[in-house]
Amino acid sequence: MDAPVVDAAAPGMEQLYADVFLSLGLSPIHGAGAPDGRLAISVHEAQQIQWDTARDQVTLPPLGQIETEHGWSQEDMLRQSWAIALVGQATLEAAETYEVPDGWQPLLGGLRLWLLWETGGPLADSRDAIAAWHFANSQHYVNAQRGWLAEVDQICATYALWQQSPLHYGIPLACGPADNAAIPRQSPTERLADLHLPEATWYAEDEPNSTLLATPSRARGIALALLLDYAVEFYGRDSLPELLKALKIHTSWETLIPAVYAVSAAKFESDWTAYLANIIQR
Repeated sequence: MDAPVVDAAAPGMEQLYADVFLSLGLSPIHGAGAPDGRLAISVHEAQQIQWDTARDQVTLPPLGQIETEHGWSQEDMLRQSWAIALVGQATLEAAETYEVPDGWQPLLGGLRLWLLWETGGPLADSRDAIAAWHFANSQHYVNAQRGWLAEVDQICATYALWQQSPLHYGIPLACGPADNAAIPRQSPTERLADLHLPEATWYAEDEPNSTLLATPSRARGIALALLLDYAVEFYGRDSLPELLKALKIHTSWETLIPAVYAVSAAKFESDWTAYLANIIQR
């Protein structure tokens, strides 16, 4: 990747860095201990995107030379690599900073996917298609299945450019040839109860806990990402850090939702369902 491309992309990458961390209520202070006070980003032949917290250094692969049929520029490719690194590190630090309990940990998977979509770029282009596929009613799903399977191939190919998989983000699409590029669709997750959060924590072998028998949908990450998308759109970005902070205190949606959004869980769920319906109709 040419140095001018990196130089041109640098201001946008710096802004994206601040936006991602600040959206979670985290301070963008990486590199504070470095001689020049900066986080070092190295672009060279690396197998994977890596964030070395000990050295305050991020390694990104030079994908700018790859030809794509979508017309992505070298700057687009570099920015997407940077977004992947940011999404992973910010989610990890949010879990640690807010001491997210084990029972709420799956919500962080939805947060990771939401951030990936929110940062934009090639991996975010399939957001609406994936959401519509998962939340479509059964008849619509049957009618659209043939076209959807063709689209899966393109989604898989895009993720593969960055050695990523949709499965890494809770999207139930297996891109290996042995998996025939798809996992059978399950019933849509459109109710808070269907998310099975917080998950029960097993403390004693003789303690009965029926919630452990419930099996969440493989696509729970999609539902959680869109729940966060709805919450941020209608309650503001400042509500996201408040939600993360409250996870340590609350043990149910019934108390969590009113504490963060000042509405009942039933009202929140109803409005979220309506929001999902609008996505399907896009």
